[in-house]
Amino acid sequence: DDPAVLSPCPGDGQVCWAKTFHPEVHRWHQGVWRHYFLMRLTDGVVMCLKPLYPLACSLLDRVMGLGLQPLQLVVSEVEGPKTYIPLHRSKLQSRIRLSCGIEVPANGSSVLRFPGFAEQVYR
Repeated sequence: DDPAVLSPCPGDGQVCWAKTFHPEVHRWHQGVWRHYFLMRLTDGVVMCLKPLYPLACSLLDRVMGLGLQPLQLVVSEVEGPKTYIPLHRSKLQSRIRLSCGIEVPANGSSVLRFPGFAEQVYR
């Protein structure tokens, strides 16, 4: 098993019903995605994998130099041909989650949705 895989659903286009971490409710999702944690804030200590990700950790140092305190730095990988990731929820409602498409295949798209407010398409 791949420990980075979250919410695997068979890649044959099947839609799956599964329980989330918070709140503990069930919701629909489709496809497979992974999260690779480059940095976490644990007990007030920032732990970044600088030997493996020097540029990302240097950027993180600059962000913290501005007085911001990130909780984590994560790179997500989404498998094709179609993956639907449901709305995210958190126990920490005061945080801001920033997401952007780093690399999107020529024939693909990534859509960040804020239901009722906005939608951003990356191609």
